[in-house]
Amino acid sequence: MGPNEEPIPLADPVKAEGNIEEWLCRLELEMKRSMRGICSRGSRDCFSMPLAEFIDAFPAQVALLGVQILWTFKVQEGLEKGKQSEKIAELKKNEAFVNKIATDLTAMCLSDMGPNKLKRTKVETIVTIHVHQKDLYGEIIDLVKQYKVKDVNDFDWAKNTRCQWRTDISDVAVDITDIPFIYQYEFLGAKERLCITPLTDRCYVTLS
Repeated sequence: MGPNEEPIPLADPVKAEGNIEEWLCRLELEMKRSMRGICSRGSRDCFSMPLAEFIDAFPAQVALLGVQILWTFKVQEGLEKGKQSEKIAELKKNEAFVNKIATDLTAMCLSDMGPNKLKRTKVETIVTIHVHQKDLYGEIIDLVKQYKVKDVNDFDWAKNTRCQWRTDISDVAVDITDIPFIYQYEFLGAKERLCITPLTDRCYVTLS
């Protein structure tokens, strides 16, 4: 196993026997079913576990998803308040939580993670995405102050990538504008991510 390879246990083992096209299809289905179960646990545990423990406990893509779910929740929690002044107060309070994630991730990057490159790749990937989320959070507060964002349906908020576990469908939803995409549960491994820019955000909106 290479330094960036993650072992993902299948919920139910699949035997590599019979026609290859048949057992590979069964393997693909079981991969998605197993990843869906891990995502379900991760979307819950990200709210209760300390960040470092959460990242260690879950595969890279689920750890990243958990941080994205937390960020989405903290923004929407503020935007769902009644008066504009209450929205600003709640967002400012939650800003400390968002900033602490960044601080904790920075401390993890500066710590000794040993010879295994997997954890460092995992943490650096989350840093890449959360730096963008942290910047967006400040922009959203400013938009609320300017009365350009008044609730969760306003485009300046809805145009952003929002991740959440939907209890009504028991799936991870990735929303962009008014389009809800369902997370496909493909195993992605620990991969580096490119920085998100205003151009990539516009590409997401256009494609959606």
